[in-house]
Parts: sequence; C-alpha cells; structure tokens
Amino acid sequence: MAGLTVLEALIGFGASSHVHRRHVLESDRAVVIEIVDFEDALRAFVASLDDVPDIGLITLEAVEVIGGKASKTLESPSQ
Repeated sequence: MAGLTVLEALIGFGASSHVHRRHVLESDRAVVIEIVDFEDALRAFVASLDDVPDIGLITLEAVEVIGGKASKTLESPSQ
C-alpha cells in the first residue's frame, strides 16, 4: 500500500444507533484504517480480507493527491 493511517475510535455508534465508548479493559478496539493507493490495488486487498471475521464497513472514495512528497509516487502511469 502506498500510504496507511490507523485511527483508534474512542466513541462511536453503528447500526444500533447507540453510542459506544471504549473501556480501558476492552481488547476489541474499534479502529478506522485509511489506505491510499490505486483503485485496483485497493480492490485486490479488500478481496483478500474475505476470510477475516468481524470487519465492519469498507468504503472506497476517490482522492486527489495535490501535494507532499508522496504525490509523485501516486501519479497515474498515464500522467
């Protein structure tokens, strides 16, 4: 993957619409994982997660890289 960030959720809610708070002794922490890469690489990675239990929501969003050192490595081969 070209770039990855993991964020730990302290408070959130899901389909139940009830607020969930992380407790100090919990071992099943909720996290948000953001990955930046080309769409085909992301789709292949998600396909490899089929056997992993308890994965929540997976979304795919278009991103335009406009700056930073990594912007050159993420340019489309056609550019």
